[in-house]
Amino acid sequence: PEGWVTGESGGTADAYSAQFFTGSENSDALVEQMITRYPGIEEAKLEFTMERDQATGITPTTLDIGDESFGYIDVNYVVVLFRKGNVIVKIEDTRTEYQDNPTISNAKQYAEIVAQRFR
Repeated sequence: PEGWVTGESGGTADAYSAQFFTGSENSDALVEQMITRYPGIEEAKLEFTMERDQATGITPTTLDIGDESFGYIDVNYVVVLFRKGNVIVKIEDTRTEYQDNPTISNAKQYAEIVAQRFR
C-alpha cells in the first residue's frame, strides 16, 4: 500500500518471506509476509489446522480470504493466515500502537492483496 517500503526479502522454490515498513526499516510499523508452498493440499490443510491450534488462549476470527483463513490479535501484534490450495500465507503486523488500539484491518488488507495475485 501507499507509504510502505519493502525491507528484507528472500526465499526458496517453496518458501518466500518479505518485510514491509512505513518510512524506514527503523520504523515501529512492520508487516512480515511468509508464503509457503506444500507438496499437496492435504499437507497444507494439516499445517493450517496446526497453526490455528497453536493460537492458544486467543479466539481466532474467521476471515473470508482464500480457501480458509483466520486472524487474531495477541497483545502487540496481529496475525492473519490463509490457505489457497497448497499454499499458506501468513501476515504478521507488529506495531506499538496495537497495545492501545488493536485491529486486524491492516494485516487483513495485506492478505487480500496477496490473495488477489494468486493464479
